[in-house]
Amino acid sequence: LCDWKDQHLSMIVTSVLTILLVPVPFLANACVVTNQYSKSMALQARKEMLHKYRFLFFRFHPYAYYYGLVLLLRSLLICIVPVVARDDPGLQVFILSFIIIVFAEFQCYIQPWRAKVCNTVDAFLSVCLLSLLVCACLAAVFESNRKPLVLLCIGSLLGMALVTLFALAQSLLHMSRKCRRAQMYDFFLCHHKEHASAQVRFIKTCVTNMSNCRVFIDSDDLVNLDGLFDIVKNDVKVFVVVLTSHTLRRAWCCGEIVSAHATMLKMHTVVTATFVPPENAQMENLENYISSLDSTLSNYGISTKDVQQALSKLLHPATPCYILSSSPHRGTARFLSVSRSLLGHGDSSLGPKTLGGFSVAISASLADDEAVAISGFIAVALRLQLAYRDGGGEVVCLCDIEVGVGGLLDFEEARAAVVIYSSSTLHCIEQLASLVNIMEIAEAHQQNQTQFTVIPVHLPGVVFPSGKYFEEDFAALWSGREALSKSCHMLKTYFKHISIPLEVSASDGVLSAQVSLVFHRIPPSQKRKSWSSQGGCSSATASLFGAFNSVRSAASEEPWLPGYGHMSSRNSGFHGGTASSSKEEDLPSPWPSPDAGVVDEKEPQTQWNDLVLHAWEGQFAHIQI
Repeated sequence: LCDWKDQHLSMIVTSVLTILLVPVPFLANACVVTNQYSKSMALQARKEMLHKYRFLFFRFHPYAYYYGLVLLLRSLLICIVPVVARDDPGLQVFILSFIIIVFAEFQCYIQPWRAKVCNTVDAFLSVCLLSLLVCACLAAVFESNRKPLVLLCIGSLLGMALVTLFALAQSLLHMSRKCRRAQMYDFFLCHHKEHASAQVRFIKTCVTNMSNCRVFIDSDDLVNLDGLFDIVKNDVKVFVVVLTSHTLRRAWCCGEIVSAHATMLKMHTVVTATFVPPENAQMENLENYISSLDSTLSNYGISTKDVQQALSKLLHPATPCYILSSSPHRGTARFLSVSRSLLGHGDSSLGPKTLGGFSVAISASLADDEAVAISGFIAVALRLQLAYRDGGGEVVCLCDIEVGVGGLLDFEEARAAVVIYSSSTLHCIEQLASLVNIMEIAEAHQQNQTQFTVIPVHLPGVVFPSGKYFEEDFAALWSGREALSKSCHMLKTYFKHISIPLEVSASDGVLSAQVSLVFHRIPPSQKRKSWSSQGGCSSATASLFGAFNSVRSAASEEPWLPGYGHMSSRNSGFHGGTASSSKEEDLPSPWPSPDAGVVDEKEPQTQWNDLVLHAWEGQFAHIQI
C-alpha cells in the first residue's frame, strides 16, 4: 500500500515493537506459568498465582492443564499465516486448513474441556471454520502462484504414502513376531477367586516346581483387566478351568473360556466337589444364569451365543477332566496328581508315610479343598524356611494321613502345630479331633516346660464360634465320645490364641509374607545350627526365602527343580518315594554337619538348588513315582 517508502518502514518498526511488547511477553509468561503449574498446585503460597491465571487452567481437566497454552499457540499461528504468505492466497488457505485440522485432531484426542459439551462444541466450531474457509475459496476469484501449491500437494501425497507404508510395515512386523514368538505362559488357570484361590495357588506351586513352565493366575500376573482376553488369545498354550460352584456364573470367567475356544486352545477342567453343571434350561437362558453377562462382555464383542458354544465345548466329555472328589489320593496329593497330569507325567500312587520326627504339623479340614490346598502351600514354604534357619525340618499335613477320628499322632519331636481354621472346621469331626489332640499335647509340653506352639491361621470369611456352638453343636458332634467337657475346654483354649489372617486370593508376595508370620512363631530347633550361621548365605537373604516363587525367578537358566521323577537321583536321602528321617544324623548332604567349621565347597547356586530341592521333596515324599 505504501510502496516501501519511509512511511512503510516506520510502520514495520512500530509493528515489531508492538509484537515484542504485548504478544511475545504474554505468550512467554503463559509458558512459564504453565511449566510451574504442577509445583504451584503442591505449594500453598502459590495459590494466589493460580487464581490470577485461572483462565489458563480451570476450564480444562487436570491432565490437560496445558491446553490453554495450546489455544494461545493456535491463535498465534492463525494470525501469522497472512504475514508469512501475504502474496499467495492459495498457500494461505492450505496453511490455515492444515493448522485447523491438526489442532482439531489434538482436541478430539485428549478431550481437554471439563464440560463434555464444550469438547463437542469446540470440535464442531473447528469443522465450521474449515467449511467456511473452503466456501470462501470457492466463491472468490484470485490468481495464485501454482508452483508452491503443486509442491505442497506432492509433499502431502508423499507423506500420506509414507505413513500408509509405515503402518502396513508395522502391522506385518507385529503379525510376524506374533507367529514366531513362543507363548508367554504354558498354563492359564481360570477360576473363581472366592472359592478356588488357594487351589490354583497350590497347583501353580506344584507345576512351577516340577518343571520350567510358567503359570498365569490373575492375582500374580494381571495388570490391566482390559488385556485379560488378549492374554488368553495370544500368550497361553494350555487353558485350565477350575470348576467350582460359581465359576461358570462369572462373566469374566466365561469371557476367558470364549477367548480360549475362539483360538482353539487345548482346554482342561478340574472339577471340585461344589461344582454343579448347568442344566439345559440354564444353558438356553444364560442371561439369568450368568451375572452381568451382557453389560460385561458386550464391550469386548462377546455375544451370548459365543458363550453357549464355548461352554458346550468345555463341558463336552472329550475335554480332559480331573475330578478331585473321585481321586484315589488324599489331601494335598490330589492337587499333586492334577499337576502331574497337566504336565503329562502320569498319575502317582500313595505310599506309606513316615511320621516320626516331624517338626511342624498342619491341621486342615479335609472337607474344604481351599483349606487342604493352602496347607500344602504353607508346608512347602515352611519346609524351605526351616531348612534355611534350622538346617532342616519335616512338615506334615495331617489331612494327608489316615489316622482315624480319634487317632493320636506322635508329637514327641514336634515344635509347633499350625491349625487352619476354615468355614468347615467347626463341622469337620476329623479336624476337631486332631485339634483337641493338639491342644492336649500343647498342655503336656507346657507342663514339661518344653517348646511347643499352637499357631492358629484363619481363612477369609470365617465366623468364630459363640457359646451356643459349644453347648449344642459341638456336644452333638462329640456325642458318643469320652471327655466331652475336657474336649470342649481344649477347644475354647485354642480360640484364645491370636489367629493369623491368610488372604488366599492375594498375590504370591503378599501370601508369602503372611506365611512368614507363621514361620516366625515356630520355635527354633535346639539340635542344629542354622545354615546361615555357618556361612551358607548372608542374613539379609533370609527375608527372601519366604517368597518362594519370587526368589525362584532370579535363579539361573537351569531349572531349580527338575521333573519330579528325577528328584530321587538328586538326593540320596529320598529313595523309593519314602521320606527319610529328619533327625540330625539322617539329614541329606546339602546340610553342614553340626561339627563342621565350614560348609560344603559348592557353588552358592548349587547350595540353594539343593536347599529348595530338599524342601520340595519333603512335601510329597510319601508319593511313589
